Order: sequence, then structure tokens, then C-alpha cells
Amino acid sequence: MALPGWRRSGDLAALLLAVWMASVTCSALSLPPSPVLVNPAPARPLGSTCPTLLPECSRSIVAPRNILCIRLSKENNITVNQLRAYNPELDCAARIPTGCALCVSAILPPPSPPEAPLPPSSPAPRAPRSPRAPRKASPPPRSPPLPPSPQPSPPPPSPRKQPKPPAPKPPAPSSPPPPRRSPPSPPPRASPRPSPSFVAKTTPAERGVTSSPRPAPLPPPPPPPATTPAGILLEGNNDPSNPASWWYLDAGVTLARHNLYRTKHQAQPLAWSTRLQKEAQDWADNCWFAHSSRPYGENLALGHPSITAAMDAWYSEEKVYDYANPQFNAGHFTQMVWQRTYLVGCAIGVCPDGVSYVGGVWMGKLYVCMYWPPGNYMGQFSENVYPPVDGSRRRQALGSGEL
Repeated sequence: MALPGWRRSGDLAALLLAVWMASVTCSALSLPPSPVLVNPAPARPLGSTCPTLLPECSRSIVAPRNILCIRLSKENNITVNQLRAYNPELDCAARIPTGCALCVSAILPPPSPPEAPLPPSSPAPRAPRSPRAPRKASPPPRSPPLPPSPQPSPPPPSPRKQPKPPAPKPPAPSSPPPPRRSPPSPPPRASPRPSPSFVAKTTPAERGVTSSPRPAPLPPPPPPPATTPAGILLEGNNDPSNPASWWYLDAGVTLARHNLYRTKHQAQPLAWSTRLQKEAQDWADNCWFAHSSRPYGENLALGHPSITAAMDAWYSEEKVYDYANPQFNAGHFTQMVWQRTYLVGCAIGVCPDGVSYVGGVWMGKLYVCMYWPPGNYMGQFSENVYPPVDGSRRRQALGSGEL
């Protein structure tokens, strides 16, 4: 059955109206372009193999995703060094493949003590040389033997009492014998030198020479410090408790610097805590510039030449802190001078290969300080952070009516 004309024209008008509204809507709504990252940080590569579990492993887990060693160690409350010890074949420079079985707790045998070096063998004493016998003088050359001289024949027997006839003269030899060569005369001996006892000795004063004392020999130069592949000079070893180590932190200097700043803000002096120092050392040895999830107050610093320079940088945030309207905008400074805090412990991470952060790797020292009780609680800044007792900041606080 055919539809009436007005029905067909109404449907066509509705269709044209829908097409027009769709074109207007699409032209009016324009989505912004997708953001483009400028110089994005290179992502770490994905590991190719999974490590083999040790027989001493007491607890293992399965990697949930392509995760880093630092994140996995934080989730299992161990350090990266312990994770590497439990999984010797683990490559922490890349991401751990999904589904790898990893050991997070093991009872490892204690390391064997290093073998004592063998004492240097002393050379065998040489036998004394026997004195050389004097050389014999070569004998003179022998002359050729002389020919035998002719002897006269014996006279014939004669009767008794008869005179003897004269003996005939021996005939002369045909040639005279060669003359004998005389032996060569020995070379003349050199006259013996006079012994030192007969030499006249003279002093420098008698010769008119003034002798000056010889200067003392210079000490040998110190050996050059060792250099790591990352370019960090190491003086001593990697033991942070050794004062000769590059990673050593002076607890007395650190504590005195904290209390100097706290005195300006009428806060009680801090005491040094060896437990907090060990906690800070364990976290700093992970060589990752990030806060831990431990129940302490924390201050981190990277890129400063000393712990004193790091604390000065933390305290410099006092310039932006508003005592009249206290807020959490200077967390390092407020934690240093927090009234309720009374314990502190700091450490420098042993990171010869550098410290990792979001943008890459920093070749320098990582400073970590932990405080107890922690500070920076919202709503408690006025009663725990006092203005300094001297300087223009006190006058500003007085002018604002806070004091």
C-alpha cells in the first residue's frame, strides 16, 4: 500500500535535519592533539632469561609483570643487594620477565674467609766463591834439540911401558849448533800504590770549602686513588664505617649541624640513633633516589659534595615557608626543626656505579636521613615549627601577629 505524500515528505525532512545536525556537531567538536613527550627517558630493556632458584631458597614468588628489581625488593621488604644474593643470575639492569620464579628469602652459608697470602719465599743463600788461583806464566818456547857432537874414537891398546901416542883431534862439525833462545823477561811490575794510611787527609775547612748540610730526601708521592668504571674516585674501600672510605659519613658533624639549625627555632636537640643510621644505610645502598615506605621521617639529597651542603640545602627552604599560613611546602626544612622529633640517623649509599632516578643515572653521592618521631603532619605545623629567634624572619612573624 502506498503511503500518502505528506508522510513521505515528512520522513525526508527529518532525515535531512538529522544529517545537518550531525555535520554541525562533528565540525564543532575538535579533540586536542595527543601530547608528545619531549626527550622521554629510555625504558629499560626486558630480560631474556629467568634465574635458577638456589637449593637454600626458603620462599619464592612469581614475578607478576615486567617489574624492576627495586620495586620487587620494596614489595618484599628486602634490599636489592639481598635480592641479587638470593638470585645470582638475576640481571637488575633490565626488567624481570613476567612469570619468572624468584627467591626472596634464603639461608645462605656465611662467606668463607679469604685465604691468607703465602709468605714470600726467601732466596737461598749463595755459597761463597772460592778465590781464584793466580795464573801461571806461560813457559818459554822450547828450542829444537841439538845434534849430538861426534866423539873421538878410543886409542888402540898399547903395550906396557910404551909412550902413548898423541890422541888425534876430533873433526870439526860440519855446521855450528844453533844458538839457544833466552827465555822472555817478565814484564816490569807496577810500583805499589801507597796505602791510605800514608795519604795526608785534609778537612773541608783546611781546603777553604764551607760544607752546607744536605737537604732531607722528599717523601715518596702517595699512590693515586682507585677509579671505578663509572668515573668515581675511591679513597680506601667501600666500607661506609671506614673513615678512609669515600662513602663514610661523620655522625658528629651531621648531628651538630642539625642541632645548630634546631636551636634557631627553639627545638630540643636531637640524639644520634644507630638503628636509624642502619635503616638509612640499608635504604641508601639500593642506589635509588626515591622515598621508602618505612615509618620514619625522611630527607633525601643527591648531587651535593658533602652532607653539610645537603643539610644547608634542606634548611634553605625556610625562605619560602609562611609562618602566618603554614602549609606543607617546605618539607625538608620543617622535618629538620620539628619540635617532637628527638632521634636522627643518616648514611651515604655505597653506589660506585651511580644512583638511579626517573631521568637516568646520577654519578654522585646519595644522602639519606631518617627521623623519629616523623614530622610534617597536617594541622600540626603551628605547634611544631617555630620562627627563628633572630633575624628578619622573626620581625616578619611579629608583624603578622603570630607571636
